[in-house]
This record gives sequence, C-alpha cells and structure tokens, in this order.
Amino acid sequence: MWSTIVSIDKRYQREFAYITGEISKSKYSSYAVEESRYRYYIHIVAEDEYGARISGDVVKLITDVILVYFKAEHIKRRLLENRGGGEISDAMAILISALIYFDVGIESGMLEGMIEPSEEYSIDGLFTFRTAELTSNWNELCALSGSLLSMNPSEHDILNLTSFLIDASNAKKNKISVGGCGDDPLIFNVSTNEKIFIHDIFSNGRQNLLNAIISCYPEEIYAEDKLPCGIVGSLQKITKVSTANA
Repeated sequence: MWSTIVSIDKRYQREFAYITGEISKSKYSSYAVEESRYRYYIHIVAEDEYGARISGDVVKLITDVILVYFKAEHIKRRLLENRGGGEISDAMAILISALIYFDVGIESGMLEGMIEPSEEYSIDGLFTFRTAELTSNWNELCALSGSLLSMNPSEHDILNLTSFLIDASNAKKNKISVGGCGDDPLIFNVSTNEKIFIHDIFSNGRQNLLNAIISCYPEEIYAEDKLPCGIVGSLQKITKVSTANA
C-alpha cells in the first residue's frame, strides 16, 4: 500500500480547503484528516499500482498551492506595501492576477523539480525553505510594477500594465467563455477545452472570477450571461470582450 502525508499550518484555511477538495476527487486514493493544535495532517493512501500516479498528483497539488495561494499573498503584501496600504480594487486584482500567472509555467517546472518523493510533505515548510529563488523573482516583478506605476495610479495605468504583462508572457493566449455568473460561475477555456477552477484568493467572488479569467491569458472573452457590474469595462481594457446581450 502506497501512502503519504501532506501537512499545513492551520493559518492556511483556504489552502487546506482547496487541498482536501482536490484530493477528494481522486478515484484512485483515499484520505483522512488528522489535526494537532497548529497543523492539519492529510493522510493519503492508494494501492501500490497507483502510487506513482498519486505521488505526481500530490506534487502538482502542492505546486499549485504555492504558486497560486502563497504567491498571491506574497504579491498582494508587496504591492500594498509599495502603495502604502489600502484596499484592492478590481483593477489591482487583475494586475495581481497577471503577476501570479506570469512565468507560472516555468516556475511549476522549477518547483516540481525541487519537491522529491517523500513520506511526508510540509507545504509551508517547502515554501519557506525551498522557494528563495522564486520569491526573489516575485519581489523583482513587484518592484518593477511599483516603479512603473505612480503613487496614485489610475485604473487605466494599472490595466495598461496588466495588458503589457499578459502580452509579455510566453504563455499561449486563449479564447475564454464565461457563463452562469451568479452563485455558480463557469469559466471554460475554449482553446484547450477545459473548465477553469476558480481559486479563493481574494476577498470577494467578483475578483476571484477575474483571477480565473486572467489565469487563462485571455485573447478573447465571450460572456454567455451578464457579468457582474464593472467587470466588462475592466476586461475590455486588456482584451476583446463580447456578451450575449451586446
């Protein structure tokens, strides 16, 4: 029987919810959660014949947690420090999203290569002790973004920088369909024929929806239903957007 343990500090509630949600989808493994005063321990088991497959899935899951959730918090903190604090506007959420996914393909390969097969994985420990090179790159991106924006940048300035970052990335651009924008929005990458997961990294659903759209490096967006107020105007400044009722 193949087994491993994934642990994370209890401060990371959203990350824990994401991890268990993804693990629960597996047809080839089972899991159980144990907790101490400060940590969650997720015990994962599978038949030996599926061990290599599940091990790869676990490493990919850990990589996603670090390169989406941890990276988002790191970038939000650095950008807000540069601006002297304040709330995150929709335009700033779009910029943060572009920074999160800038070079994510290269970073995924780097990080997966750093995570060796193990009987136990401490996600926050891996982030603290294995990602110095990555976080240095994130700091440089944040510093560059801060220098390109004034102390009081307009929405136009922020979205122009976002558009530049999307165009400057080497990732393939995609056509995106957005529907069901109420309580259960659906984002579909038409170019790759896959549903896009909406990560819970911002304080409201509207900005999480924007993040999921930006994660696809959108070349064109089609909205099947009416999008939340203000989103179309922001997105139209960085890519082509058409709506069903246009």
